[in-house]
Amino acid sequence: MIKLGIVGFGYWGKSLVTNFNNLSSCELKYVCENNPSNAKKYSSLCPNVNVVDNLKILMYEKEITGIAANPLDTHYNLTKIAFENGKNVLVEKPLTNSFNESKEWVELGKKKGKLFIVDHTFCIQIL
Repeated sequence: MIKLGIVGFGYWGKSLVTNFNNLSSCELKYVCENNPSNAKKYSSLCPNVNVVDNLKILMYEKEITGIAANPLDTHYNLTKIAFENGKNVLVEKPLTNSFNESKEWVELGKKKGKLFIVDHTFCIQIL
């Protein structure tokens, strides 16, 4: 079973949280949200999931095997840190802000033996 942490419960994060929380092959363990209003909303919707405001908790938690990230401006740094901490990563398109950032990811992912998946809107939508 994949144990997952999701970064962000904003616009698209809500969809990711809902979909991953409903998969039998996935256990959503953490949502990292630094907006107190969004964190409060999520806590009331899914009391079985830990809501934290510190990304380090997701990165250093041994049982978390995957990270899903939003928004775009977090993709590059977050994925780099996740790979360095042994995590697989899913991000929404666009992958990064530049070709060079994306190329660096591919090389680091291969070196660390980790996956990164780019979600295209609605392709993993569970209806």
